[in-house]
Amino acid sequence: HDLVTLCDPAGAIVYASPSWATLGWEPAQLAGIAILELIHPDDAALATDAWNEVASGTHVDSVTIRLRRSGGSYAWFEVNGSSVRGEDDELRFMLGTARDVTEREELRRRLRDLDAVYRFADAVAGAQALEEVLDAALDALLEATGADRASVLLADDEGVLRFRAWRGLSNRYRAFTEGHSP
Repeated sequence: HDLVTLCDPAGAIVYASPSWATLGWEPAQLAGIAILELIHPDDAALATDAWNEVASGTHVDSVTIRLRRSGGSYAWFEVNGSSVRGEDDELRFMLGTARDVTEREELRRRLRDLDAVYRFADAVAGAQALEEVLDAALDALLEATGADRASVLLADDEGVLRFRAWRGLSNRYRAFTEGHSP
């Protein structure tokens, strides 16, 4: 069931096991494609670091990255890598095995979101003022979404949305958008 991939030192796929078909790829058609093209852009740096470790002779265990399915969506994989060297100790190939861990990663994401909701509920229950609730809401939003900015808007007596709490938003942005309803 695991993906087995053999790449040349430049990163081009030399061999892809039949299990690549589970991602919608015809394994033989992957020959010559740079493995980095199949890795999610957000995971490219992590994969490159692991690649460099393997190229230097270190065996890499359990790097978790997303690989692209033939339809364009991604699945999570836990990848192990090792180098294949010639008699002269020259790097000949990189061997990678990858196990689908999509369900595990989805469960982790759900648990992280649920944890944020529970912490928000606890903060609301113990809050003495609206500002404490708003601060807890921003914490939960940022953690659950992975965003670097968030805001809470509340409708005033006339029904106009006004910023009540925010993080990472400029004064200019808030001035421009306040009062506009989505």
